[in-house]
Amino acid sequence: WSSDVCSSDLVKSKPASRINGSLTSGTHTGNSPVMVGAVSGWTFNNCDGPGGPFAKFKLRSLPYSIAADSTTNGSGETDLIINGINAFIEWVGCQFTLTGSAAGYYTNRNHRLTLTPNPPTAPLNKAQLTVKKVSGCAGLPSNGHHFTIETSYMLSIPVKINSS
Repeated sequence: WSSDVCSSDLVKSKPASRINGSLTSGTHTGNSPVMVGAVSGWTFNNCDGPGGPFAKFKLRSLPYSIAADSTTNGSGETDLIINGINAFIEWVGCQFTLTGSAAGYYTNRNHRLTLTPNPPTAPLNKAQLTVKKVSGCAGLPSNGHHFTIETSYMLSIPVKINSS
């Protein structure tokens, strides 16, 4: 899956992001969050932070789980949460760790995974990416700062998710 953006409230980018993983077609039931897939790789290129371009964006502890976090609505959209994110980010004079989870949703009709802090239905679980272990950075970001990821990915293999 590929995307055309790498961004947060502190980070702006040119076309840049690619995610590898899998989603399982079918009806998924159980207490939220219900596992529906996994992220096996995620790259961010051409990402700029307050101090300039990222010199390093390294993911740790892969794979990350993808779980349904709502019932599928009438438009075929299911809120998802990517759990277990652990990344090391570095640019000139700044480095930090980013941990937690990212919110989003999957749309059946166009086979698109969208990451956004504002999915179409109210999520059942809170997704939050937190900055830790900051060194340098002149206060941008600082420990405890929260990042959001806003991007979308078109799946290369069509999947249909129904969560109830």
